[in-house]
Amino acid sequence: MKLKSTVFILLFFIASIVFPQSIVNQVKIDTLKQYLQELTGFSSCTIDGSAYTITSRNTLYTTMTSLAIKYIKYRLQSYGLTVTEQTFIYTENSKNYKIKNIYAVQKGSQYPDKKFIVCAHYDSMPSAELSPGADDNGSGACAVLEAARIISKYNPKYTVEYVLFGAEEQYLVGSRYFVQQAYQNNDDIVGVLNLDMIGWDKDGDNCMELYYQTPSGKETLMSELLNSLTAVNQNYNIGLTLVQMNTASVSSDHTAFYEYGYPAVLAIEEISDFNEGYHTAQDNFSNIYMDFYEKCSKLAITALAEISVVESPVSIEENKQIPSEFALYQNYPNPFNPSTVISYNIKTAGHVRLAVFDLLGREIKTLVDQYQPEGRQQVTFSVEDKGITSGIYLYRLQTENLSQIKKMVYMK
Repeated sequence: MKLKSTVFILLFFIASIVFPQSIVNQVKIDTLKQYLQELTGFSSCTIDGSAYTITSRNTLYTTMTSLAIKYIKYRLQSYGLTVTEQTFIYTENSKNYKIKNIYAVQKGSQYPDKKFIVCAHYDSMPSAELSPGADDNGSGACAVLEAARIISKYNPKYTVEYVLFGAEEQYLVGSRYFVQQAYQNNDDIVGVLNLDMIGWDKDGDNCMELYYQTPSGKETLMSELLNSLTAVNQNYNIGLTLVQMNTASVSSDHTAFYEYGYPAVLAIEEISDFNEGYHTAQDNFSNIYMDFYEKCSKLAITALAEISVVESPVSIEENKQIPSEFALYQNYPNPFNPSTVISYNIKTAGHVRLAVFDLLGREIKTLVDQYQPEGRQQVTFSVEDKGITSGIYLYRLQTENLSQIKKMVYMK
């Protein structure tokens, strides 16, 4: 029984390490291409047995926009998610337009009242019957659909919302309405990742810019979101150059969130290398830089999994065997540089081992490997090796019969 338990813990530990890499591998450029071709009218799409071609998603062209909404709903529902249409009225030149935000909710298993949102706007420019909007913002919208396809297979600890906004091009009307409703409902939004224009890279430098402002009191949440994006890019060799921009100079749907005090990040292509077909019919599928688009999508979706899905690698069965007196606590500070304190509690005296691992399962440092009395203990982990890079690391506490693991983030 002891051998079986040890093998089970080891296998679970290995699985937890390779989980994010599995997410990276599941992001398929062929799927992203299909979504983008269909949403931008490059090819027809089939919904409920009927073929459609979506030539425009501009807010003022309601017939075509309704097809786009129908397509987005169809995709989200095909992943087993419950989809909601949030409807409101937008008035322009004395004419009323019925606008819809579309979102799907995946309830969290551990913190169902805490929400992480991945979002994009689905509407397009120019205001014309031919308005493909492939980069702005078919690219972000299809990445959200791909996130839903992949993450919906898992059991997230936080509630995840996949949100597609209407009327972003009308000064963020859709996202402002959505956030206003969330605020009035006292929604606990712990993080927002907004994807807008992630398919253009003419200069080939693989640069993605991360725009943010930190609401008062949300410094830790914002730090965790930015650190996760940075760590995923490094640890899984995504290949992007990330530039953090602490400014509100670029207006997109993330703006509506931090106006109401929610931590939000905009992920967007390099502003200095701007899309030459912006807001014209030339912003089409043929002009998307697919390698860059794939990298941006992998980064966003894997970071979403890191934040919302990954649990400390202790199974439900294993937790039932762990008395409340046995506990491994979250390190503090986290993220850290150059040192952090790890505390833990053991029920009975015995041999204790505490070690730090990278995400490939390689042991970085043994912190404790000795007999210890029962009770609360703590140890300081200091990064002295200059070869250790910024990123996510795991620390594992083991006694004769029990084991727990947690994550921590080191930032140089």
